[in-house]
Amino acid sequence: MTEVKLNDIGEGMTEAEIMQILVEPGASVSVDEPLVEIQTDKLTAELPSPVAGVVEKIHAKVGDIVQVGNAVVTVSAAGETISEEHKTAQPSEGNSMGSRTNESAESGVNDELMPFNSKTGHVLAVPHTRKIARDLGVDIEHIQGTGPSGRVTEEDVYAFSAHPKSGVDNKTYESVRSEAGSAEPGLAESGLSQASQPESGALASSVRGIASASPAVRKLAREYGVDLADIRGSDGLGRIRAEDITAHQAGPAVTQSIVQTISAEVKSQEAKSSDAREIPFRGRRRAIAKKMSQSMFTIPHVTHFDEVDVTDIFAVKESLKKVDPEKNVSVAAFYIKALQFALQEVPIFNAKLDEENEVIRLEQEYNIGIAADTEDGLIVPVIKNVEKLSVFQIHTQMKQLIKKAKENRLTAADISDGTFTVSNVGPMGSTGATPIINYPECALMAFHKTKKTPVVRDNDEIVIRQVMNISMTFDHRVADGAKAVQFTNHFIKYIENPNLLLVDLG
Repeated sequence: MTEVKLNDIGEGMTEAEIMQILVEPGASVSVDEPLVEIQTDKLTAELPSPVAGVVEKIHAKVGDIVQVGNAVVTVSAAGETISEEHKTAQPSEGNSMGSRTNESAESGVNDELMPFNSKTGHVLAVPHTRKIARDLGVDIEHIQGTGPSGRVTEEDVYAFSAHPKSGVDNKTYESVRSEAGSAEPGLAESGLSQASQPESGALASSVRGIASASPAVRKLAREYGVDLADIRGSDGLGRIRAEDITAHQAGPAVTQSIVQTISAEVKSQEAKSSDAREIPFRGRRRAIAKKMSQSMFTIPHVTHFDEVDVTDIFAVKESLKKVDPEKNVSVAAFYIKALQFALQEVPIFNAKLDEENEVIRLEQEYNIGIAADTEDGLIVPVIKNVEKLSVFQIHTQMKQLIKKAKENRLTAADISDGTFTVSNVGPMGSTGATPIINYPECALMAFHKTKKTPVVRDNDEIVIRQVMNISMTFDHRVADGAKAVQFTNHFIKYIENPNLLLVDLG
């Protein structure tokens, strides 16, 4: 039997939502036949069958959130015996996949879910967990698993990583957490995060020194001068998040005030719930929220504002259209070309910060993402290698990608490897914003509404020009305000002097 698992099909993907189930147990399927439709924060895709055979079991239902590395469908290859149990097995109501369910482990379908794989002699863990172990430099074979059937979990790896030599293994960590949880029965039911509670009881003291947190969160703690041992994780499994550090910095009094405010708002909303129209917070909306939070809590954002005279660019656009109506190029295509030139002159904004290896990596390609508004939410297709494209080619690719985004036809390749993002909100009417960086990039520029404005020339002459505001948000860890001004000055130079675009074309 073959377990068809959710694999990482995009940058940093960790989970996906089941949108449609396209087969039924007992159905015959061929190689590459779609089994389920999934949706991530960036795209919708079909998960195909890698083998020809019969569907034995479907491990999820529509609406479930599935973690990368977990099984979605089990298919028996042609010639294998199909069990009646598996033919009729269905996921229970309300059950979900990934870390929220032990269904696969309990089914006995896959012998990889046994505590010790008799075939390979290795401990059991999903690929995602193994990747975390490799990233942390931990030998997963030395970890005692606490998951279903003894499987090593992500939390086991973090706990072991925190105390690799002290003899305090992850089993001890789980035991301490369990005992501490019993000592504080009211904590979970209180509705308050662990971070918001006064530090007391067995948990804080017993797990001191074995705090579970990602490398990025540890880095943030070091930058704030915070000892992770003084913080309680609030993700439900005890792992510390960036929000916990922020709350810790704010202090208990402030935190308590925030909690009380939130509690009052929740009660108020509950009182009005009978009259409210509810929108499910899931799917792409939930994924976008998660990514925005990651960006805001990880990157110190600074936004620089400026204005640019686009009169001459519009004149070029109109003259091209008169010469050849087929060359009716969007002004946004000129802006993107000008950004490429500006990025070449100030490359720090075409970069990514590798916190783990403590290096700022300057990208050699200029892959410009375009923030597109769709019915399902914001999505960012990427124009690759802008340095190799003419303004007309940029225009053509931009139109194609936006069309695919609105029709929900983007592929993983269409949305990957971006190095800088633009948001063209001007056509909708806007004079300024503080855009959130498209993590893990380090800068984003928004183009706002263009309007006719009186401008005073150097000889005190007042003229009417077309002026557009721009907002440029950048990661203050990798660059300072002076660099941002330098960068936007280069951009303005190219836009206000379109002939430079022609001179600098390679």
